[in-house]
Amino acid sequence: MKLTKQQMYIGLGIAGIALLYFMSKGKKYTNEIGIRNAGGNGAFKYFGVKTADRQKALAGLQVGTEGLINGTTKCTITKINTSSGVGFKCAEIQDGSYDIPNPSKFQY
Repeated sequence: MKLTKQQMYIGLGIAGIALLYFMSKGKKYTNEIGIRNAGGNGAFKYFGVKTADRQKALAGLQVGTEGLINGTTKCTITKINTSSGVGFKCAEIQDGSYDIPNPSKFQY
């Protein structure tokens, strides 16, 4: 079966529209903070926010904020701890599993 030029253009148009639709469905994160493994009593239970980004984190993060750790691991914030610096927990990560390379980033 041979396609006409018109059929090919229609097919390319439909493919382009589909591509734009699926690209627009992905979340776009415009904010980023530096994070690390928490220390002390929060070790392996929280991610700690780097000192330089604490004010930005306090202003922009809240329970329910969704983002990505290092661009790959999904994180929905379930708890924010400010007792010693700023730290947060993710719904997708179990206690004892909070171990990331240094430096790391959280995009939200």
